[in-house]
Amino acid sequence: MEFWRWLPRDLGRDRITVNVPEFMARLYRDDSLELSTRVIVGKPDKPTPLFSNQMEYLIVNPSWNVPQSIIKNEMMTKLDSLRRQGYEIDWVNGKLRVRQPRASATRWDRSSSFSQ
Repeated sequence: MEFWRWLPRDLGRDRITVNVPEFMARLYRDDSLELSTRVIVGKPDKPTPLFSNQMEYLIVNPSWNVPQSIIKNEMMTKLDSLRRQGYEIDWVNGKLRVRQPRASATRWDRSSSFSQ
């Protein structure tokens, strides 16, 4: 609730809102709900950043090179499962590289092994 105190009273007729606890994002055009979709958010120890600002563009479903700290701390024991889900796993310049494909190519129905 504290965050809402600092937002402008008028968020604009065209806006994107993300309700982190609900895992939902909504796109409004001309104050009318145009799209509602589920989103992935951070964890309590790695929270999703919150901000309010004018956006020039939005990249939807990008590929993502997983940071080394996440590979080391969260993924090392799950590489076989991640590979089956479509992650690209290989060695580049002596470092393990894990690349998450575009979200449309990810098998989210098989992703529960990673989130547990």
